[in-house]
Amino acid sequence: MILPQTEMDRTSFALIARPGLSLFVSLGANPSRGMWAVNSLTTPLVFSVHGSALVSIDNGGTVTTIGTLATSTGDVSIADDGQYLMVVDGTSGYTYNMTTPAGLVTVSDGNFTSTPTTVTFQDTYFIVTSSNSRQFQLSDNNDPTTWPAVNIGFAGSGGGFLIAGKAANNILQLFGDTFTEFWQNSGGADLPYSRIPGAAQEFGLASAWTLDIYDNSLIGLFQNKQGARDVSR
Repeated sequence: MILPQTEMDRTSFALIARPGLSLFVSLGANPSRGMWAVNSLTTPLVFSVHGSALVSIDNGGTVTTIGTLATSTGDVSIADDGQYLMVVDGTSGYTYNMTTPAGLVTVSDGNFTSTPTTVTFQDTYFIVTSSNSRQFQLSDNNDPTTWPAVNIGFAGSGGGFLIAGKAANNILQLFGDTFTEFWQNSGGADLPYSRIPGAAQEFGLASAWTLDIYDNSLIGLFQNKQGARDVSR
């Protein structure tokens, strides 16, 4: 039997190591409940909540424990204004002064919600949404430890509750499960923000933890009143 001869491929190959394939730092077995990078500091830091601990990680891989949350499971939401870092975990709010560190401080203001779900920052205000309600509230100017009673607002364009709030492109976007509202800082004497007339949309957010800023816009897992879902921006 005569078989055809096939010339073997003589192409040379090389295995080249790439950045990111080696372990940078280990925080233990617990998965991160939420992470946040702050590049405006003299030493840029990544903050992460693991279990009940809030830690910071510098670019050399040094891990520093900042403080302890009252919860150890569930997602957290994090925001900063360049000086303060704020974390909410569904039951409490926590602040950390990044420029003059003095540990993690639990928000004790009586006006602060007992069910904080998400936090964002815009125009000197930290803005927090509450679970199982349509309420959102603003901190005092550049002070996430103080929450004036007059700075409480309510979304109301559709049924259901608020899922998340996110500030982007000078607009506060409030996402319910079947509605989205757009608010802006109008400089009101009491609540500084007001709803933008005619801008509400009849779609909502399926999960608060899918929402993020990407390419100068918001991306997330959205849904309509019929329950159809898609990832879009």
